[in-house]
Formats: sequence, structure tokens, C-alpha cells
Amino acid sequence: MHPIIKSNRYLTLATSKKNGDVWISPLAYVFDEDNDVFYFYSDTNSKHCRYLKENASAAVAIFDSAAPSATVSGLQFDAEVKLVEIADLPQVITLYFEKLFSDPEERHKWIRPIECFQGDASQRFYTIKPLNLFINAEKDMIDYREAI
Repeated sequence: MHPIIKSNRYLTLATSKKNGDVWISPLAYVFDEDNDVFYFYSDTNSKHCRYLKENASAAVAIFDSAAPSATVSGLQFDAEVKLVEIADLPQVITLYFEKLFSDPEERHKWIRPIECFQGDASQRFYTIKPLNLFINAEKDMIDYREAI
């Protein structure tokens, strides 16, 4: 796992409709090392989720916005975003809340039952599968992207 993924908690997800309308959203995430995917959950009525229904292609950026210019690093990639399958939901919920809230007391406060993510509930878990990854690099004070 890349250090940027491990050291951050939020990503920026860029989505678009087929007509070209675009939207970006900051989202909490966890990374599943076994499957090389990210997970997030969101309300299906949110703008980014409505756009994902129309177009599963997205772009993602992860970076520390508080880092000084001399040391800042960022990861960018295009991705495919899909709903988590019902059969995988129990494992994804457990992984998500255990990773995002390592303190059991805090986790207990935030964890949600499976019913909140299926049936008539409006929230769903999503999988982000990275496709082409890039990291920013610098040479002679010129910023460019390097494939990883």
C-alpha cells in the first residue's frame, strides 16, 4: 500500500454525467489491501452517486492538504466505481468501520447496522477500483505526474 493511502483518511472523487456535467466530493475511505480497492459509503441521492449511476468512470485524488509545498505528495488515478454486492456487505462494513475507527469506543458510536445499507435504506457502500495510478514528482521546481 502506498504511504499516501495509508496516511490519509479522505479522498476526492470526481464524477461526471454522460452529457459532461462534473462533480467532485470529499469522502472518507478505507483501502482493502487484499482486493486492491477502496470503499466508501454515501447516500444514493447525493449528486456523485446519481452521476455514478449514469457513468461508473471516475477520477480520484488523495493528498495531505496541510503538507508544505516542499514535501507535499499526491496520488491520482482513474477508476471504476460500483455498488458493493449484497453478499460482500457484512465483510465490507466490518472492514470499513474497524479501519476508520480503530478505537472500539469511537467505532461503537459510528458503526451502522447492515440494514442501513440495503433494502429501502438510502445509503450504500461503493467499491473504487483504481485503474491507472500517478504520483506527483518534481524536477527543477516543475511539477509533473509519474505513473506508478
